[in-house]
Parts: sequence; C-alpha cells; structure tokens
Amino acid sequence: MESAINIGVSDTRKKGLRLAIGAVIATVVLEMMMRVGAPKMLGIPPMSPANLVTNILGLPQGHILGTIAHFGLALIVFPIGYMIIACRNFPGPYLVRGALWGVLLWLVAMVVVVPLAGMPIFFGFGKPMMAALVAHVVYGLILAAIVGKPD
Repeated sequence: MESAINIGVSDTRKKGLRLAIGAVIATVVLEMMMRVGAPKMLGIPPMSPANLVTNILGLPQGHILGTIAHFGLALIVFPIGYMIIACRNFPGPYLVRGALWGVLLWLVAMVVVVPLAGMPIFFGFGKPMMAALVAHVVYGLILAAIVGKPD
C-alpha cells in the first residue's frame, strides 16, 4: 500500500514540475512573440501585457508591479487554471485542450483586461488582436505539450 502512495506522489511531483517548466517556456515564448515577433511580422509597436496590467492599476508605464502581476498570472494562476479547468473539462486531445485554453485566456484578455486598461475591446479588431490570439494559443499549446496527457 505504501508503494502505491509513493508512486502517486511521484507522479504528482513530475506533473507539477512539467507544469512549472511548461509555464516558464510558454510565458517566455508569449513575451517574445508580443515584443519581437508581432512587431517584425505585422509592423506594429511592441506589445507589453505587463503594461496593460500597469494601466489597470493606475501606475506609470514600466512600473514593476505590472510586471510582477503579469508574470504571477502567467507562471502560476494560468497553469493551475489549465490543470483544473481545461484538463478536466475541455473536449479533445490534450493539445486541443491547450489551444482552447489559450483561446479562453485571449477572450478574457480582449473583453475584460484590454478595456480595463483603457483600450478598445479586442484592441479595436486590428493586428494587435490577431497577434494576441496567436500568442495565447501558442502559450496554451506549449503548456499542454510539456505537461502531457491529463491523467
């Protein structure tokens, strides 16, 4: 009986480690896509999710609290949400669940976060909206690919 418990704990630790690694890689890729990829490919100014949070908090651009809040969400809250919501409730294989998780995060950002930051809903339906969609879907796909199949 004890070995079965140890196996369960070991599997949980491995899943948690993969979730943490996936969150870091997915967040770095999302940031690079928004700051470097989208501007080069679409000819738009670099996008900073942390600055959206800073605007909501009413702080000056570049304030460290916006960065802390954004990375706290991307590295802790969203990956845990993926495990609790997407892995358990979304249809399809795990990569589809990851992509759907990215779409859900994007929708919340476009409908709630962006307007709270003083910008038009869906960034006014322009190139930044599409860049954010692609970046969030890639975030979800990377997270799902590294975490693996849900148990």
